[in-house]
Amino acid sequence: RHQFAVRDLIEERETVLASISDAFSALDRKWRYTHANDKLAAFAGLPASKMIGRVIWEIFPDAVGTEFYDRCQHVMRTGEPSHGEFFHAPWDRWLDVRIYPTKEGIVIFRGDITERKKQEELSQEREAKLKESQDRLRLATEAADIGTFDFFPKTGELQLSDRSKELFGIPSEAKMTYETYLAGVHPGDRHIVRETVQRVRQPESSGRFDGIPNN
Repeated sequence: RHQFAVRDLIEERETVLASISDAFSALDRKWRYTHANDKLAAFAGLPASKMIGRVIWEIFPDAVGTEFYDRCQHVMRTGEPSHGEFFHAPWDRWLDVRIYPTKEGIVIFRGDITERKKQEELSQEREAKLKESQDRLRLATEAADIGTFDFFPKTGELQLSDRSKELFGIPSEAKMTYETYLAGVHPGDRHIVRETVQRVRQPESSGRFDGIPNN
């Protein structure tokens, strides 16, 4: 009964380890693999059975001297867990790495976060380009001595640049809304503003309006 119970526990452990979506491995204190799941084996390009008993740094010599190597050494030496994100060039992957101490050595979880990193890089590039565009627009408007404003139809908020407020004789700290703006337009011309705004917001419109006021 005891042997059957041990066998069942081993099979249960193997099932749990195999179901882990991360690349998972367990090492003894001599840095030899005692377990490697299929995800890690796929990254290594070796069958998991061929990894068991081999030293991790023999299979991944490029990792020696990296931050990942130093963190593994630290966890093995101090028993303190570690977490970090690393780019592993041989796999061409960004990995979210968690390292935990065990009685026998350490266990390592590697989650593939390459797609997330790519999206973060794209977001940073977009923000940098947006800032560059905004800086160019600011310099251009300052050089031309013109004012600008942004209207947000959903909230009714109207944001005027300092130069626009100066041209309209509005205090710089004043908060503006669309209705406030309309109140400052000649009553006979307000319908023109409303109709123009409605027209440029139509789906078939280009969303642009270029015009010169009569006075």
